[in-house]
Amino acid sequence: QLIKPLVLDDYSQITFVASGILNYLPFATLKNNDQFLIEKASVKMLPSASVAAYLASTSSNESTLALGNPTGDLPGAEQEVKNLSQYLSHVSVVTGSNATETLIKERGESFNILHLASHGEFNSEQAYASQLLLAPDDKNDGNLTMAEVYKLQLNANLVVLSACETGLGSLANGEEIIGLIRGFLYAGSSNVLASLWKVDDGATQALMSEFYQALEQKSYSGALQHSQVALLSTEYNHPFYWAAFQMTGQQ
Repeated sequence: QLIKPLVLDDYSQITFVASGILNYLPFATLKNNDQFLIEKASVKMLPSASVAAYLASTSSNESTLALGNPTGDLPGAEQEVKNLSQYLSHVSVVTGSNATETLIKERGESFNILHLASHGEFNSEQAYASQLLLAPDDKNDGNLTMAEVYKLQLNANLVVLSACETGLGSLANGEEIIGLIRGFLYAGSSNVLASLWKVDDGATQALMSEFYQALEQKSYSGALQHSQVALLSTEYNHPFYWAAFQMTGQQ
């Protein structure tokens, strides 16, 4: 009912500007006949059509900061960030207690890609208290809240939130979605890859490996399409494992 009347069969990339409750819909899972939409086209999101004009990053460096398993209970996330050096050059991998909130605040603007593999928490009653759980130190408590994200100064082409529930937002006035995605776009990233629900550790590691391998030849949304379709032929073929992740932004 939602997709078929639009006759999208001839398009290889589709951008959705969702409204209200549709911000919670994993568009990649919609089926046209026997195929998922993601098997026919790459999918990306925008919070509004006009925001696209403001998302072009001026970053020319190729450096990546990858923080993994700051809470010590996500071994798959730690391996996930360690694997990035196989696919990307100039990767700084920081794990465990060294993966601090302070590192993001003080050095985040120096990197082209920020990859955060950690827990995320969504607060439906107080949206600005939603947070990514990083490691604490003597400067910060480790809880990077949405309010703090809005204050970051970034110059990134991509922020990857490989965590739980990072894409969820709070619906205000029935329309406006307030979430960590908007925060990172506002802070200076031109693209954000985030999840709509609590993701499986092993499946996410597999998806991210496919995603970064594909980046050399594809756009961000194209690489996500490749990785999601790749998981269809694995033990992680159920949409629960691959459809949580959505790309929001420029490409």
